[in-house]
Amino acid sequence: MLTKNSPLGPAIKVRITAKDSALNHGIPNFYFHLATAYGILRSKGVPVGKRDWIEEFFKPATFPSA
Repeated sequence: MLTKNSPLGPAIKVRITAKDSALNHGIPNFYFHLATAYGILRSKGVPVGKRDWIEEFFKPATFPSA
């Protein structure tokens, strides 16, 4: 269980699990920035499409051998 300072002030404490923090803040924040970067690149004329950025999400994970 994490204890985080609330954006309302340092005196307000919020108890939240790491899973809830990731699901409610981390992942949406990541996708917001991904979509914003995609939009900025497109507005500047960079020829990117969905395949350029979403293809990596569907590749199987590979890990270096020890």
